[in-house]
Amino acid sequence: MDTNKFETTSEWYKKMKADGFEVPLTLYHALIKLTKDKRISFQDAYKALEDEGRIKVVNKTINFDLNEN
Repeated sequence: MDTNKFETTSEWYKKMKADGFEVPLTLYHALIKLTKDKRISFQDAYKALEDEGRIKVVNKTINFDLNEN
């Protein structure tokens, strides 16, 4: 998923919801926490979780694995 066009987690979340995606609030909160705790951008936080295999997009559903590696 191309996250480069979003500056913030909130922007991304609102756009995904508007486009009909199911986005878990746990993912939204995890991204915000990661950006604040590590002082990284939304894009870097999303990529980190995706690289860990914790984010999977299937059709219009975004799945988030709560278990940390």
